[in-house]
Amino acid sequence: MTTVQEQAQIGLEEVQLDNSNLAKALDDWFAAKDRLKGPAKAYRAINRTVKELIDQAHLPDGSYRCNGAVIKLSSTEGKRIEFERATRQHISIKPAKT
Repeated sequence: MTTVQEQAQIGLEEVQLDNSNLAKALDDWFAAKDRLKGPAKAYRAINRTVKELIDQAHLPDGSYRCNGAVIKLSSTEGKRIEFERATRQHISIKPAKT
């Protein structure tokens, strides 16, 4: 009888890393990221609401105080900006599809 063991599929351009320290750190990273999802979503919702309410007040530039918060508003004129970017490495970490 033949048994089939399930293994994660690796992409054609991927290289398997066998590093137990990195593997443990990535497990911790995914767990921490999962714990942030609920609070981050709640923060984004209330942050959007607060900024919409401030925008709807049509306040001129200046400093304002409300319920223990200091709100500073300042406007800048639009302008064209040209710049160069230095070469850098981008790191993207996502869960592997199994």
